[in-house]
Amino acid sequence: MTTNGQSDRIEIEGLPLASQYAGFARGKVSDNERAFPGLGTTIAYHGGSLGEATVYIYSKGLKDIADGPTSATITQEFVQATEDVLTAVANKPNCKILLIDQYGTGSPQRGLEFLCSEFVLREPERTSRTFLYVTGTGGNFVKVRVTLRTNDPTDPTARNFADAVASGLWAAER
Repeated sequence: MTTNGQSDRIEIEGLPLASQYAGFARGKVSDNERAFPGLGTTIAYHGGSLGEATVYIYSKGLKDIADGPTSATITQEFVQATEDVLTAVANKPNCKILLIDQYGTGSPQRGLEFLCSEFVLREPERTSRTFLYVTGTGGNFVKVRVTLRTNDPTDPTARNFADAVASGLWAAER
């Protein structure tokens, strides 16, 4: 991790990350490489009443991860990451998760494209939405997970967060 002369922006594996995106402020940055080679860096973002988000930048030790969401490597990672979310919640007592939809997001004007899985999470105290976005850029996987404190299917917060992250990644590729 390096800073670029600005306290509000960090760079992970050559990819710039701002201190804030769409109402979420950066929190803890965890270097996973020492303990778990290939699992890169995890960056937490806190959205207060909006929810929580996490950005993961990692390679799993693979070389030449293609940019964008269309390669077989990215598709395989997306399928595995979706299964990981389903499994993690299934192992929590009194929690249920439902995969609602899967789709692609983004455009050259709005930022790098992601593959997205959208879930509804039912816990005893609330029902919320969680989103998983996966793409490749700069030779790495970039995974974004956003969990909102609402179950409003029209709430654009998760998409706004992913688009803001993607816009920075897209700019870095130019």
